[in-house]
Amino acid sequence: MNQIGILNDVGIRRFADFLVRSRAGEELSVPVELLDDPTTSTLLLPTVDIENREFATRLEAAEYLSSKIGGLRDVNYNRGLWSWLALFYFDRVCKPDADGRRTVKAEPLYIPGAVSWRYYRHLLAGPFRVFQLYGAGASLLLQGPVDELSDLMEQFASRQEFITNPAIIGAANELYYDPEKQRPKRGAASTKKKPGTSRRFIDVVQQFDVTYDLYAMEPAQLLDLLPREFRPWRPDPSLPLR
Repeated sequence: MNQIGILNDVGIRRFADFLVRSRAGEELSVPVELLDDPTTSTLLLPTVDIENREFATRLEAAEYLSSKIGGLRDVNYNRGLWSWLALFYFDRVCKPDADGRRTVKAEPLYIPGAVSWRYYRHLLAGPFRVFQLYGAGASLLLQGPVDELSDLMEQFASRQEFITNPAIIGAANELYYDPEKQRPKRGAASTKKKPGTSRRFIDVVQQFDVTYDLYAMEPAQLLDLLPREFRPWRPDPSLPLR
């Protein structure tokens, strides 16, 4: 067990330098020394013990982190905290291959940017925030490996008016999540705007937002507004759609 820390500005800069150099092709050791060096980090207060463990999905990671820090104040947009956690879990969020090589991706996946609504890109902070809002009710966005930013997460969480709206997230979860297989339905995140897919859902909901108060709706009310192309995606396709 370790105690959770917060990277200070020096620690964040050194972590960022490691990411930049790794993306440029240098084979470097993960700078885990930053985690407990008093010149690069401090302890999160009150202190919280954390386990360096595996996570099968983003949902599992978010649930675990919520059990540890979900009740604390000022953690959602704490850049140093989420940078520390990404470094602590670097073998999870940037898994080495069989030869020990890693594909380091864009910095915001490991070090949150300065703009709060872009935190969704962070591989741990994004799922944590979504889980804090909806719990397992956002399983659609939280399935899949911890080291990947899913297309569905990108589509919904990048839109502030979507990710903060329970009716939209609830309706999307009803349409596109398969609870038996515990994964998004096949074709839900098609890159083409095919009838009834998530991209069409986003387009239609954005049109609804002009004339309806979507924040005042329940998921079922939003589902009932959807046109017929969404019928096959509903859990019970016999339910009426106009």
